[in-house]
Amino acid sequence: VDGLFQSISFKNASSLVSVSLALKDVNTMEGAADMMKFLASSCKLQKLCFYGYACKILANNGISSILPTTFEELKLLDLSLIGINHMNEFLCAFGLIRSCLNIE
Repeated sequence: VDGLFQSISFKNASSLVSVSLALKDVNTMEGAADMMKFLASSCKLQKLCFYGYACKILANNGISSILPTTFEELKLLDLSLIGINHMNEFLCAFGLIRSCLNIE
């Protein structure tokens, strides 16, 4: 699904295998930690792509080097626009990579 959304719900998405999010607004995204927990534990996610300001938004919402859970089945992680000069964004990206146990 492509489009501009105010909110996203992943309810009843246990068969979800691929998610691509392009976040263009740096404002606080409520529920970022809950979204990450759900994506890691409640579905069979194999591909996760964060575009735009996703790492910045996740870092601003407390997702840093220690993630609340691991992505057991994830094989592909695609991250863009990581502010290496911004330690929180870098730690968030590094934490995401470390939480993907089966990345290829």
